[in-house]
Amino acid sequence: LEVLEYLDNPTHTIKQLYETLSPNGNLFFSVPLHHSIHGDANLDKWRITRSGLESIFQSNNMRSYTIIPMGCFLSVIFDLTFAYLNMDSKSSNIVRKLLLRLLFFFQKIILKIDESLSKKSRGHITTGYFVRIQKL
Repeated sequence: LEVLEYLDNPTHTIKQLYETLSPNGNLFFSVPLHHSIHGDANLDKWRITRSGLESIFQSNNMRSYTIIPMGCFLSVIFDLTFAYLNMDSKSSNIVRKLLLRLLFFFQKIILKIDESLSKKSRGHITTGYFVRIQKL
């Protein structure tokens, strides 16, 4: 989970993993989309969209797959805000610490609202995708 973005050739890796599956075997993975690069800017290489995933699957004759968006509008805002506030985590800025506490205090509410909004925006604004591929 959340590893393909670090690989030089994620398409090749998906193909290789698929080829190792037994008939009716399943491959599960997830990829981020709207997410900060966190402390590993020299290693984090890719953000793969839904159409990018579909292109990989179709070009490699993978016919049975499910792509599930994870989180939507508010989850993206939450994740990016959290990452921004933690960029300088060594500093003792009181405002930053207060904002982080408020963010965590309201996290469950934010995620509940996000869940209710997901039907409308999840296909366009998402934190990433969870994928299941079945080898027929």
